[in-house]
Amino acid sequence: MPGVGELGGGVTTEKAAPARIVRVAEQLDVLARANAAMARELDALAADRHGRSQATVLRLEHLVQRMRPAAAARSTLAGLDGELLLAGVREWQRRRAGEPG
Repeated sequence: MPGVGELGGGVTTEKAAPARIVRVAEQLDVLARANAAMARELDALAADRHGRSQATVLRLEHLVQRMRPAAAARSTLAGLDGELLLAGVREWQRRRAGEPG
């Protein structure tokens, strides 16, 4: 995965390299997958009839570890030029819809 500086740089959509737009879409996918995983895990924890236990603590620790890449992706995305981010969102949506590149 690219670092923060590799995605930004104030590049307009017309000038953004397709590879940079793809990297933005990949970061958005990391974030979306993490959000879905967090929702599933929190639902499972809420439904746990046994209350809070060491197993719950371990599940929460595991969840925190799985969220670290999403936190990094969110930070990267927050620093992007708006046009590059928008182009990345369009690419991410196109991929989710299964449209060809």
